[in-house]
Amino acid sequence: MIGVYSPDDSFDETFITNYININIAPQIQRIEGVGEVRCMGGTYSMRIWLDPEAMAHYGLVPSDITAVLDEQNIEASTGSFGENSDNVFTYTMKYRGRYQTPEEFGQLVVRSTADGEILRLKDIAEIELGSQEYTYIGGLNGHPGVTMMINQTAGSNATDINMQIEALLEELSESFPAGLDYLYLQNTNDFLFASISEVIKTLFEAIILVVLVVFFFLHDYKLTLIPTLSLIVSLIGSFAVIYLLGFSLNLLTLFALILVIGTVVDDAIVVVEAVQAKM
Repeated sequence: MIGVYSPDDSFDETFITNYININIAPQIQRIEGVGEVRCMGGTYSMRIWLDPEAMAHYGLVPSDITAVLDEQNIEASTGSFGENSDNVFTYTMKYRGRYQTPEEFGQLVVRSTADGEILRLKDIAEIELGSQEYTYIGGLNGHPGVTMMINQTAGSNATDINMQIEALLEELSESFPAGLDYLYLQNTNDFLFASISEVIKTLFEAIILVVLVVFFFLHDYKLTLIPTLSLIVSLIGSFAVIYLLGFSLNLLTLFALILVIGTVVDDAIVVVEAVQAKM
């Protein structure tokens, strides 16, 4: 989970969302193993706020405006003329196409009369370039910002994906416009590396406990060394099998290792003490 924000408040949420969708999200989606990139923000959209009083005065309903937009704001192939004639030249027809600015949308003709009176869209509505959604407002550290959530595909390596994303963002940040920055809100590598640290910590604690317990009760360095070596050999054998079978280390596997280390230690101590008692 990554946040892109404007520390100096020079950009609003809509601009940041649009920048992510154009310049950042497509680059991340090209990384192998990335399944989905979700941007929690509304992109640019032409907003037409109808005036209820003006609509009622002219006897219009929202469906009338929708019909006007469908008829006058279209994008279609115009073709050419002169192809099937005996003329030497063929002329390609060109037209404006879809409108882009609020001023252009305001000039759309909603109704016209025989005496030349024209009712335009700007006369019954307020038109602005705004956000596609207004259901939420995003921010980071008290500044305008947008959250970007990245999901991996099943069976992919989360650690490798995170490292590639970090390298990509570091490269892309060099071309960020002034006043735009990013930060990590959540990274699965943090949990994974913390779990690995816990495994290593548990391993050292187990070795120390084996040495103390066995030596305290048996007072024999050789017998103390046996369960310690059995613990190390068991771990090496486990990792060898995991590697050969192509298993991946995840949080569940690391938690299982912590439990198994304790089991191996207990079994080794019991066996050594039983052998010593028989002898």
